Amino acid sequence: AIEDGRIVKAGKDDEIFSLRSDDTRVIDLKGKMVLPGFNESHMHLLNYAYSLKKVDCSGAKSIDEIIERAKSFIKENKPKPGEWILGRGWNQILFEEKRELTRHDLDRISTEHPICFTRICEHAVAANTMAIERAGVTSKTPQPLGGHFDVDEKGEPLGMFRETARYMIYEIIPDASVEDMKAMLKDAARIAAGYGVTSIQTDDFETFASKDYQKIIKAYKELAKEGA
Repeated sequence: AIEDGRIVKAGKDDEIFSLRSDDTRVIDLKGKMVLPGFNESHMHLLNYAYSLKKVDCSGAKSIDEIIERAKSFIKENKPKPGEWILGRGWNQILFEEKRELTRHDLDRISTEHPICFTRICEHAVAANTMAIERAGVTSKTPQPLGGHFDVDEKGEPLGMFRETARYMIYEIIPDASVEDMKAMLKDAARIAAGYGVTSIQTDDFETFASKDYQKIIKAYKELAKEGA
């Protein structure tokens, strides 16, 4: 028995049918099961929402496939020159080339946009030449404590940034605005609801490099106030 969107009682047919009134609607599920909304006890909703604005690199079988997906993303979304192109989910173990991405690979996507693609493990990123130049990383840049960026035989950055070195790139990627965050969260919440997830405990404060949690709280509070 469901009332005002909530399951108020469960039991045998005669027990539940006794609750019927003239305006009760009976739905025959023909043997299927109805469940209350799921609670997701630990996820990163804003991070997931942010990922929907990135090139989906998951499952790609080659570097060429990554490049084609990114080119299609640019063609579809039409970012202005100089705007970041972000991606996530690549895994070189699946690549026919059996190697990681380099800046030279990502330069084949675009030299008009800084590019940063996060590996599936989230512990390494690949950046193109423009992104590396914006970060000011050169052969003279010291390696960061707790991380490492790959270099070629001349000592020049090759494009891979690992562990804490990721933040050499992440820190120059602009945060989303509060309005952008709100739009992203609404999109992600709609997708969650579509799977029957009706409540979530979420840790979002490290989604962006600035870790400006006040901005993120503001986005959530405004959405709540708007009933969104």
